[in-house]
Amino acid sequence: MLYRIAFATIAALALTMPALAQDQSQARPAHNFFDRRELIDTSIHLGLRTVDAAQSCRQDFVEEWLPFQSCRSIAAYSLSMVPLQLGAGYLLHRLGHHRLERVLPYAFSAGAASGIGKSIAEGATYLKGPAPLAVAATPCPRC
Repeated sequence: MLYRIAFATIAALALTMPALAQDQSQARPAHNFFDRRELIDTSIHLGLRTVDAAQSCRQDFVEEWLPFQSCRSIAAYSLSMVPLQLGAGYLLHRLGHHRLERVLPYAFSAGAASGIGKSIAEGATYLKGPAPLAVAATPCPRC
């Protein structure tokens, strides 16, 4: 069963990769790598990574898939994804794969967004607002 799933995943990736690559004969006019859209996308990625690292450090959540569990190492790993995304995006830009370059910040942000969602689901109370005030139970006058 696992073999079939792995084969189907590899086949799907192999079939969709040429569709994502840009045809060089019909290339659009060149754009700057650090244009407005790239800066906004990278800022969103950086913001999501920062919130994810802050949640992991503040709530002492255990990162199940990382071999290290200290706050510093989790924050360093999480925030190191931003320069990696910029480098991979610049490489794709230089090679002419501009569509893939535009998708890359969102692909890198998916891990941070899922980490934020998991932290909220596990009870990150500081994101849900203040706790409601407890109302003292008063005896019923008719009882």
